[in-house]
Amino acid sequence: MAVSEPKPRVGGQQGATQKRRSSGVVVPYAPHWHQRLGAWLVFALVRAVSASLRYRWIDRSGYFDDGPAGPAIYCVWHNRLALGLIEYYGYAKKHSQTSGMAALVSASEDGGFLASILECFGVQPVRGSSSRRGAQALLELTSKAESGCDLA
Repeated sequence: MAVSEPKPRVGGQQGATQKRRSSGVVVPYAPHWHQRLGAWLVFALVRAVSASLRYRWIDRSGYFDDGPAGPAIYCVWHNRLALGLIEYYGYAKKHSQTSGMAALVSASEDGGFLASILECFGVQPVRGSSSRRGAQALLELTSKAESGCDLA
């Protein structure tokens, strides 16, 4: 009696495990339609809230004082990420000559949601972590840095 293989899902959805290419490369989870919708709603909410806030940028390092700054690496706590992006585009990007920002995001399903939010903000997500796709993500970040992107 022959046992048949289960058919893959249609529409880009993945099962409980990540897909692996024949080369052995792990492909990150793609966000579902409802995650993309939620990402847009989060983006709209953050933009609305940030429009009602007053803030002041204090550059204690003096990094932006001497003309246009070059690429930089930004480290942000998770609970400061959304407003950090507003600040990045409101101040840091205006004072530098970089080609944009690339951010390291987990290759998990939750990372797919965060990657969708970052894409709404114009950030290029690089998917990977210490347990999934780490080496590939490091190579991607290196190439982004060499092309003049800020990293987060």
